Amino acid sequence: MLLEVKDLSLKLGSKSILRNVSLEIDKGEVHVLFGPNGAGKSTLLKAIMGIPPYDKVEGKIVFDGKDITKLKPYERALLGISLSYQHPPPINVKLAYLLKKVREKYGSSNEMVESIIPSYLLGRDAFLTFSGGESKRVEMGISLLQSPKLALLDEPDSGVDVDSIKVIAHSIDMLREKGAAILLVTHLGYVTGYLRKIDRAHVIVRGSIVASDEFEEIYRRVIREGYSSFLRGW
Repeated sequence: MLLEVKDLSLKLGSKSILRNVSLEIDKGEVHVLFGPNGAGKSTLLKAIMGIPPYDKVEGKIVFDGKDITKLKPYERALLGISLSYQHPPPINVKLAYLLKKVREKYGSSNEMVESIIPSYLLGRDAFLTFSGGESKRVEMGISLLQSPKLALLDEPDSGVDVDSIKVIAHSIDMLREKGAAILLVTHLGYVTGYLRKIDRAHVIVRGSIVASDEFEEIYRRVIREGYSSFLRGW
């Protein structure tokens, strides 16, 4: 198993932000994480990447057979984990220069992202004035250049147009075909309609995973009932 999250609980002061979360993802699998706003979706991705805010950790995160629970974010990145943010921060360098440095670091080819990243963005500062769709396409392109073992994608379909969603879905398919495991956070599931394969889905509510099943079953329930049925008893 590539990623094993075992009974993970996080606290910030006296506040519990994740509660006994367990999750397993293997190489080449695509898992989708659903949940209402504030449920802990982004927090779980950041916890796997090792990014606070939290000051107390219980449980364990194992990646590729190695306990990474206490590793720094850059150490996890070196092991092959990447995180694409819901709102990537602006960077005061030209996008062309940033992509060049990523290619040099990972020995990757520009050809794989030519159809994903619009060429008119290359001369602009990275993420500074990008639209939602442009930012997400650039992030997906960078993920492809990094060739991660595990790609954590935080709402890549949020605030983007249909054409960009299709490009993002194609990028996710490319990552999977290269052997990456993918944990995809989505609120409404727009991008899932364009993916070739989804192995499993989970629902997180109030910091706890309350359902895990085949994607089609979870998605039908989310669309039919929203998250109200998952909230019962929590």
